[in-house]
Amino acid sequence: MNALANKWFILALLVTPLIAAQPSPAQKEWALATTGILTESSGRRHDLLGEMEPSAAEQKLSQSQLDYWWGIHSHNELITRINDLRFHEPNAWDLVRSITLCRWGYLAGFITEDEAWDEIMPAARILQHLFSSWRELGRSYLSRRDLWSRDLNVDSDAARADLRALFRELLFLTTSPWRKTTWNRIERDLSTARDVYNPSADYAYRKLLFQKRSPWRRIPWNLDLGGGSELPVSTSNATIGFLTLISRPAGLTCFSLNLMDRAPQTSLLPDLEKIVGCRARLIQEQQYDGDWYVAGDCIRPDLAQGAEVHVEFAPETLAARLRREGVAELFYSISHSPAGPSSLSIPAKFHWMIEGMEYDVGSWDLISELPPLKLKYGFGLAEASRFYIPGFLFSLGIFVLTWWKKKAYAVVHWVGWTLLVTCTNAIAVVRLTLGQEGLSGDFVAVGVLLLLPLLVEVAGGPFVRPNFDSPRAWRVAFWSNLMLVPFAGLALTIADLQGGLNPATIFVAVALSFMMAAVSLRNQYSALGVAGGEVSEGDLRDHIFVLAQKARVRLRRFCVIPAGCASPGVFASPDGSLLLSEELIKGLSKREVEALAFRALVAQGSGETRKRFFAAAILAETVFLGSSWFVYWLGRVGTLLVIFVGLSLAGWMLLSLWRFWEYKGDRVAAALIKDPEALISALVHSERMLSGLHESVTIRADRIAKCHGIDEKRLREIVEAEQVVERYSLPMLGAPCIYSPM
Repeated sequence: MNALANKWFILALLVTPLIAAQPSPAQKEWALATTGILTESSGRRHDLLGEMEPSAAEQKLSQSQLDYWWGIHSHNELITRINDLRFHEPNAWDLVRSITLCRWGYLAGFITEDEAWDEIMPAARILQHLFSSWRELGRSYLSRRDLWSRDLNVDSDAARADLRALFRELLFLTTSPWRKTTWNRIERDLSTARDVYNPSADYAYRKLLFQKRSPWRRIPWNLDLGGGSELPVSTSNATIGFLTLISRPAGLTCFSLNLMDRAPQTSLLPDLEKIVGCRARLIQEQQYDGDWYVAGDCIRPDLAQGAEVHVEFAPETLAARLRREGVAELFYSISHSPAGPSSLSIPAKFHWMIEGMEYDVGSWDLISELPPLKLKYGFGLAEASRFYIPGFLFSLGIFVLTWWKKKAYAVVHWVGWTLLVTCTNAIAVVRLTLGQEGLSGDFVAVGVLLLLPLLVEVAGGPFVRPNFDSPRAWRVAFWSNLMLVPFAGLALTIADLQGGLNPATIFVAVALSFMMAAVSLRNQYSALGVAGGEVSEGDLRDHIFVLAQKARVRLRRFCVIPAGCASPGVFASPDGSLLLSEELIKGLSKREVEALAFRALVAQGSGETRKRFFAAAILAETVFLGSSWFVYWLGRVGTLLVIFVGLSLAGWMLLSLWRFWEYKGDRVAAALIKDPEALISALVHSERMLSGLHESVTIRADRIAKCHGIDEKRLREIVEAEQVVERYSLPMLGAPCIYSPM
């Protein structure tokens, strides 16, 4: 039918009185499906005339919509606007909007149900004769809508502000798919969007075409709508397809193709291989409920060039085959893990990030030949060098400083390193270079990145501890720095916006980090020489076990740490062992040795060490979990700084708790031993044996004295008194030094 005949036919439909029977449920469903795009994008129901269940609230909402968008406030105004839309040159945009006005007007209470159907069905019949499929109707509607959105006098800044507010809410919902995207990417997409509302309409159009339960898939286009027309309804036999191409590191490309309501004559795999340019591995090819699905992957190592990926696709090779299969439109999605700047040679209509992937989405009309596509993303050599060169120089500078000053700068090194890694996108650079992606790729990349500072710290061990031989100094430096590695790695992973860590993963990671720290601490003690041989008999051993009974602690063994192995001290371990340094036995009186041993046993019985450990774990969990909530607001560097500040505050709180439990243990031990002066003297004299009297020990002594009524004069006498000569004799060791107190 030519255009002139078509116009006369439509005009005849409009002016001919239609005294037809009440439309059937199937006919009503067909007519309502014409507004499917707007109904779907609004999240409303296709099967209800008013799109929502009638209620006072929904009626008020519909009235406000009609007022805001159309300036409609009454029955007459509604009918006038409907007629204005219907009596223009017939097109999908105006006719669909007229049906939408009928649906909103019914819900608003401006027209009755019968009046609504009397207006809807003629417009539905016109649409059925104008087009030959739901797809053609949808394409026409979207094209007119696009023209309307360009001319619409909408405050784009206000619209984008509304969307930003919505996105902010989505970012903070753990179940939201936006949880793994980035705020900067959202800002970029919003700032370049021509129509900030159009993506939702396009997405609704796709859902209606592809979802089996959508009205467009269930309702046949050529359903008899009545009306007495003798002209047949034209129906297109063309179908649609959806092509998915996923570029992954190391030259891997995954692909899939869906054909709606069509089974191809032969396998589509050879045609898909031509797109990706290599021989593919077939994963699946079969029919599902009338739709055909094929998926596979192939590897081209030449696509990956260090931390940069270049991919070229040739869609025309597949398009030629699909035309023969009756495919009229091919939707596509080209995606990859977000890393560095990305570009597609022919930009897609839509671009966004979701679920940790970057997408370019659009569609091709297969009437014309399709051009090749070139995808490029990642980091070139110049971008990667921004990390490699400063990173090497920074660690080299720390090593030289350690060698020169003979001091450890581990905290400065690790903090500076994590900041450098974060600022230079080093995780993404290393991840792509290694051919990794996702959360597992993040862990691999972080592990590699933390290897260099660990090696540098270990190499500086002999300079920091010149009194140790080199192998022993290296071991001490290795285990002491290994305690920092898991926490630095966790901070880096949280700060990486594509890491995808969720609260449950962070909780487990912190727990595992503390387990690794405990193992490292035990091995550090062993490397430092905090190990002793078990004492099997002797006066000192007997007194120690008596004190254990008094403290109600089950003591399994008593060990002595040989002189020169470690700094003098007394250690009580959770497995029921007490270790005492040989220097303390030789340098302190019997009363002082017993007081120190009893203080350690009281700490063991009260769980002082366990309290410190669990407090540290809880504070660390709080810091890492809290920081992860703000990563999309603060960005990588901001999140890392929040973690550093949070850990500093957590350390201060832990120190305060540590001192509280320490002072409490001092009071309890002094009271139980009934000799507070011995405990004060032991604390002071043992500290002097180490490195001179420290302020914290003076505070502890003052607190014990005040608690037990010892005045300042007597306290000075205790502190300044000469050592009493009565000492324990050094016991014989019954076994070599193989035990460490962790």
